[in-house]
Amino acid sequence: MIKTTVHRVLVPITLDDQGASAIRRAQEIHEKFETKITLLYVVPEESVITDWFRPIRKQSNLLEHRKALKAFIAKHFDGKLPSYVRLKVRSGSLTKCIVRMLNHFRYDLVVLNKKLEQSPKLQSAWANGIKLIVGEALCPVLTYDGDDKPFNIKTIMVPVDIFQPHKHKVAWAIRLAKVFGSKVHVVSALKANIEEEDSMIYKKIKGVRYRLEEEGIETEATLLREEAGRKLHDLIPEFIDETNPDLTLIMTHQENIFDFNYIGKLASEVILRTKAPVFSITPKKETIVATLKQ
Repeated sequence: MIKTTVHRVLVPITLDDQGASAIRRAQEIHEKFETKITLLYVVPEESVITDWFRPIRKQSNLLEHRKALKAFIAKHFDGKLPSYVRLKVRSGSLTKCIVRMLNHFRYDLVVLNKKLEQSPKLQSAWANGIKLIVGEALCPVLTYDGDDKPFNIKTIMVPVDIFQPHKHKVAWAIRLAKVFGSKVHVVSALKANIEEEDSMIYKKIKGVRYRLEEEGIETEATLLREEAGRKLHDLIPEFIDETNPDLTLIMTHQENIFDFNYIGKLASEVILRTKAPVFSITPKKETIVATLKQ
């Protein structure tokens, strides 16, 4: 059985408006899934001198940062930290600290604010960091564009690739649609010279819709046409921005299953280019084996 439970969620924050936005999104996730939330605050790394020769000062600095974190978070919870919230303070690179947390602790979901780093220099590094985190994570990653729009998810967009197994994607689509009361919009692209009803992707979309509708979920489907020089990874992000779904569900590692840190061209374009939140899932062992057999 495919696991789609969400018990423990990791949410990196900063002590500013974008960090406050991440806290509000974490609260919404908790209300929907009854989760435990870990709020991670990463501070700049200490100098080598402080790190090696003044360890007491380093610990003192981390304690001060933790106090500042608690004071900041208390504003959002009526002055008292809820029992379902845990705080972590780390020093170093934001991306590296998140990856270390994912490697050392088990989480069921990571929530990333794409605007968490606001300076132009850090924004570029954070965009690359998001791709790395999504590639490293064994759990789903939910990215959003830093706005204060609540996760009022009425429509979920599900891109389907003919070369990609879809059982995990369908399982998560069912789970999310039931939790949020959403409609699911299935989308893919077809080569220009192939008749729609004779194509494999048409049959695959039909099967996906049948499985969703078995669960009582309303669906619709769109089959785009590939044009010269414009492939699936070009068409899908544009279609997402045109139709403005409340959430897009994407699977990573679709182009190079031998490089587990490579998230795939389509996933990368959707995560970084589209404004709507994106729920990225990673294929599990049985998904990868199924792909090898195709």
